[in-house]
Amino acid sequence: MKQEAGGELLAHGGARFARSLIRTGLIDEYRLIVHPVILGNGLRIFPEPLRFELADATTFKTGAVAKLLRPASRVAPVEAELRKG
Repeated sequence: MKQEAGGELLAHGGARFARSLIRTGLIDEYRLIVHPVILGNGLRIFPEPLRFELADATTFKTGAVAKLLRPASRVAPVEAELRKG
C-alpha cells in the first residue's frame, strides 16, 4: 500500500495486531507513548529483541514519554553520520 502515491500509513491496535505487522519487516518507524506504570502481564509488542535508533522523544508532565523509533538497519546513512558527530 505504501508504494502507492499518498501520505503516511498509520495503524492503531493492540499487541497482537502490532506483532503481526512487525513480523513483515516493513515498518520504517514506530511512534510509542510509554507511561510510567508497571504491569505484571500481557503480550509483548516486540516478540524478540530489536535494535532501534531514537529519532525523537518528548516527555510530558505526567511522566509519559512519546518516542519516535526507527529500526537501526533502516536509519538513513546521512542521519547516522550526523549522530557520530
